Amino acid sequence: MDQFTKELLKAMDEAEKLGCRMVKFRQTAEKYGGVETAKEYLRRNRFSDGFDLLAEKGRLDLTMEALAVKGKHGALFTDDEINRCFERLCDAGYYVYRK
Repeated sequence: MDQFTKELLKAMDEAEKLGCRMVKFRQTAEKYGGVETAKEYLRRNRFSDGFDLLAEKGRLDLTMEALAVKGKHGALFTDDEINRCFERLCDAGYYVYRK
């Protein structure tokens, strides 16, 4: 199992502790891998499961989008895919400075 998939599944475990169920997303990631699952969601212009709930809880760091924009995973995605993830996170206030 690749590192991105491992981190994605771990993030899903944390999200579930917050009440965010990602059954279909998890099944797809376990079957096809996290990168392929993320790419398919982005190709279909879908947000990762639980994105809105995690945004409400201030835990966007647990989303597929946040994992994809991490520098160490950048080579796994195209510039367009990274930009879409970054835009979604920005629109949801992920990068807003908080004191």
